[in-house]
Amino acid sequence: MIFKRLDGVYEPSVRGWQKYKVLETTEAIVGAVTGSLAAPSSLLLGRYDDDGRLQYTGRTTTPTRAASGTVASLLAPGQRGHPWTGWSFSAGWRSRETLNVTLVEPEWWWKSASTAADTVVHVIARTSSTRC
Repeated sequence: MIFKRLDGVYEPSVRGWQKYKVLETTEAIVGAVTGSLAAPSSLLLGRYDDDGRLQYTGRTTTPTRAASGTVASLLAPGQRGHPWTGWSFSAGWRSRETLNVTLVEPEWWWKSASTAADTVVHVIARTSSTRC
């Protein structure tokens, strides 16, 4: 976002305008992966609702090979009673195809931050609580 004073005018080669980079962040719990647990193709993410149920919110794009390996080393297969047991996930809008997913223990946060310049940073960290 670029802004200037209301009474300011454009002057070539003069730095009178200011630039403000917008930073948007979002965080979610990793609840499942597509691909194998050893090399995830994408992460299925969720957030806890007011009743404490993990609700699906979306999935990531395909991570780099290095990021996929790092994430894989952290995730554990979902245990009996996983909040998404029995769920199916659509492969896309208006698609009847469902994703083949592997449930994982919902114990890792996925945080994504992006700026107006499309710089994206992803961070994964162990949850300290069961609420997101």
